[in-house]
Amino acid sequence: MAIDRIVVTPSSQAHSELLSYWARLEGRSISSLCSSLLEEAVYKALESGRANKTAVKLMEDVIKQRERSLEVSHQLNLNNEKEKSENIFQSELKPLEDKKSEVDKIMNLSARGAFTDFKWNKSDFEHQMTLLDEVLKVMFKGDELKEARKVIHTLIERYGMNVGISQKGLRDMVEAVELNKSKEDSMKAFKEFARDWANEIEESIRFMSYRYFEVQK
Repeated sequence: MAIDRIVVTPSSQAHSELLSYWARLEGRSISSLCSSLLEEAVYKALESGRANKTAVKLMEDVIKQRERSLEVSHQLNLNNEKEKSENIFQSELKPLEDKKSEVDKIMNLSARGAFTDFKWNKSDFEHQMTLLDEVLKVMFKGDELKEARKVIHTLIERYGMNVGISQKGLRDMVEAVELNKSKEDSMKAFKEFARDWANEIEESIRFMSYRYFEVQK
């Protein structure tokens, strides 16, 4: 599918010269360099929440419509993989036929992705908050869980969708809490983690605001 060309004028002569030298030194065209830099900037805008939310939603709607073009080939791929998997399963099971107890033990094992076993159709933010809540339910129970959820709710009220957390962030949170054995110490560690998290969010917001006003000059 052809991509619409976009004509972009550098914001200053210095930037124009920088891009020209940069491209020549790397042995590539200016358009290729600008394309890669633009792509990187778009990804960063999406990750930080700087991208216009309505434009993002419209883009996601278009991508959803494209799913139709993959429906038949995807189902064929699933069927092929199913047959391939069944053949591999039978070939690996055969050597264990004389070891009934071992087979039962192996086949009763189940895998659950602590951070990945959730539906695709949730937004990134909802997905992250769902993962976070699942982790909280593992770490805390009863009143402690309510208190932890209240801490997260306060962050969301204050910072909105800037309260994003990566899988690494979740792991760091779990490690910080698990280092403390008692319930009181665990909750204290969680609140300290949330306080540091809030400071990181504020720092990120200040940086984005600075970048915005620098661009507007």
